[in-house]
Amino acid sequence: MFEVDMHTHSHYSDGSESPTQLIMKAKRAGLKAVCLTDHDTTQGLEEFADALKTHKMDGLPSLEVCSIHNGAVVHILGYEVAPSQHSVLEEALRSNNEALDAKIARALDLYRNAGIMDISLKEMNRAAGCMGKTGFVLWLREYRMLFGELSRQQAKDETEKGGLAYADYDNSKFISPHEAVGLLNQTGEVPIWAHPGQFVYKAGLPPFIRLLPQLVKRGLKGLEVVHPTHSRMQTELFKQLCMEYGLLQTGGSDFHGRHKPQNSLGQAGISYEDFLRIKALL
Repeated sequence: MFEVDMHTHSHYSDGSESPTQLIMKAKRAGLKAVCLTDHDTTQGLEEFADALKTHKMDGLPSLEVCSIHNGAVVHILGYEVAPSQHSVLEEALRSNNEALDAKIARALDLYRNAGIMDISLKEMNRAAGCMGKTGFVLWLREYRMLFGELSRQQAKDETEKGGLAYADYDNSKFISPHEAVGLLNQTGEVPIWAHPGQFVYKAGLPPFIRLLPQLVKRGLKGLEVVHPTHSRMQTELFKQLCMEYGLLQTGGSDFHGRHKPQNSLGQAGISYEDFLRIKALL
């Protein structure tokens, strides 16, 4: 159990909890700080900041930007989003949100063509409990579980490759990791490469080793070293690379509430002492 969880999601993207509920759960779990990092949106950050004060919890309002590099996903966390930058980031990430919406719209078309259900993205989000403006596959699965009386695994099977409602992203709509890091530097956040082990798994280690110095040169400030999907060997590798390039080391559970019950708050993260050191640098 870690004292600080730097990677969590709320119902404004693809988590199941409100920002306030997230903070209350983190406090009950014994955490000293938590960061909200919703996908490509700042929608929940005002509520999150207010709830931190109300519940006397430490944390940073942040976000997670999706980008694509040679067909592989690169997620860049941006820490400490200033309220003055909310509208700037929302506009800059519009194409990312369009890509997220388009994937779910295509999946809903497949369900409609199969005669299983006929519902719009907006109606689906409202019925499932999503408070965000964008579509996510985890909310689509939640809807199928609620109204299709399916198990979580059945809903997952329908929307994964080979399933009747599988739809892929239009990668051309996502920004590049170089653009993501540049954007976050421009708007004043601290860019950290989220769960780099997932990129290594998808693209391989050599592409990661080639891309990392490019992003450092662009302004990348750290790696999410501790993550539930990282092996011990990967964690040690990322620690070494952080020392080699002078990067910050962060960690987080990638908490999504009931949508990913295997990821619990504080399962991965950092110590409060390390968090305060990072916060002081910010």
